[in-house]
Amino acid sequence: MNTASSDQLLNDVVMLLCRCISLQKLYFENHPQVNKYQDELKNKLDLFFTTTGHEQLFIGIVDNSFIYEGKKLIGPSVVGKQFMMTAEMLCCGGIIFTHPVGADEMKRFFKIAVSLREPLANIKEARQLLQQNGITQIILANAYEDTSVRALAENKEAWQGKDSAGLLESPTLVYQALFDMVSRAHGAAAVQNSVDLENAMAVSEFMLQFIRDQFSDIMQHVVYPDYDNYTIGHSVRVAALAVYAGIQFGWDNKYLLDLGRAALLHDIGKSGISGDILFKHGPLNAEERYLIEQHCRTGAEILLSHDDATPLDITAAWGHHLRYDGKGYPPQPDFVTLHPVTGILHICDVFEALTAVRPYKEAITPKEAYAIMMHDKGAFHPALLASFIHIVGLYPPGTFVTLSDNRTATVIRAGTELDRPAVRILRDKQNDDTSDQKSGYIVDLSHPEHQNISIARLDLRYIGQ
Repeated sequence: MNTASSDQLLNDVVMLLCRCISLQKLYFENHPQVNKYQDELKNKLDLFFTTTGHEQLFIGIVDNSFIYEGKKLIGPSVVGKQFMMTAEMLCCGGIIFTHPVGADEMKRFFKIAVSLREPLANIKEARQLLQQNGITQIILANAYEDTSVRALAENKEAWQGKDSAGLLESPTLVYQALFDMVSRAHGAAAVQNSVDLENAMAVSEFMLQFIRDQFSDIMQHVVYPDYDNYTIGHSVRVAALAVYAGIQFGWDNKYLLDLGRAALLHDIGKSGISGDILFKHGPLNAEERYLIEQHCRTGAEILLSHDDATPLDITAAWGHHLRYDGKGYPPQPDFVTLHPVTGILHICDVFEALTAVRPYKEAITPKEAYAIMMHDKGAFHPALLASFIHIVGLYPPGTFVTLSDNRTATVIRAGTELDRPAVRILRDKQNDDTSDQKSGYIVDLSHPEHQNISIARLDLRYIGQ
């Protein structure tokens, strides 16, 4: 296995470890989501050991950062606070997985990890607790004596000193960071009406950094990973679309950061709504519709209880279902003036919902979504909707297409014509990327030299799946 592949495996293992802790705290012990991600973690660990030939995997924790072979892991350190808190409870400086780790042993470990309410006396007591529960292949590591990450990285004999600069900085990481943050926010809001707004802003900054240059790559990853989490995935997709639109509008960085956080939390009011209603396959009855419509008011109230919430956070939660003609919900007095952010969020919210799979519907194409939105007179700010369509196009960045000459490609940006974006070629005409003309090159279909090529088909499997 090459270095890039092993790095991706490490990425998956560490991110799954963080997610397993978060989900174990959010759900009950044998919840399907908990079991799913614990099984996935075990499978990734087995694959890591098989492909690298290692018998152990040590992931250290120093100065609130994950460390592997002497280098800080940027991404997991952003989203791994839950596991770092667990490590503090266990008085350890990291965790060692020894091949093979059994599924039952892993489940027992996570059960213990989330059951602790205060730190144990020392690492000896923590190790004894694991041994008493038959956990022998998951070992707690001593804390590193020198708490300097720099010193840690320079200790090449102990930490092997592998230069893995850039490790885990990927669109996959961005998605996982966004998803985990929104998931934790909804979980905390449901239990105690509390939201970590500081962490949300940090993740918003992370998102903005990548969307500027890699929006199409991110949108390939910002999909619903499973049925029960489409509400979380929806918030992430809406936030990505809104920030991308804001960048194209020329809004400044500070405003874009605020917009990103507000968009990620715009549906926080849904945290208190039963899953039976959120994931219902059939149409909602009058009572269920009323409860759904209350999420805007509830979200604003949750954010109002936080001193560090901005007016934009509250406005986004309250107003993202308000129509341009003053209708929608919650009901507004006639004198209210809609904020541009509620206008763009309303557009992104509806566009995402129409083009995404729901428990009760299939995805539709962007072209079909635009037709529905334009025929809904008075629903959207006309100038904002026109601008959104122009910058996203009929084939949004991140979607997969087949060209008229049978090459397959992914869209990287809209073109000067709605139906002629710039694409990155994935396969050549023979559906083989090993020909003389390698895959990965960019073709701008709006350029005169490519006028004889068009998009033959949009692959709906990659839209909001």
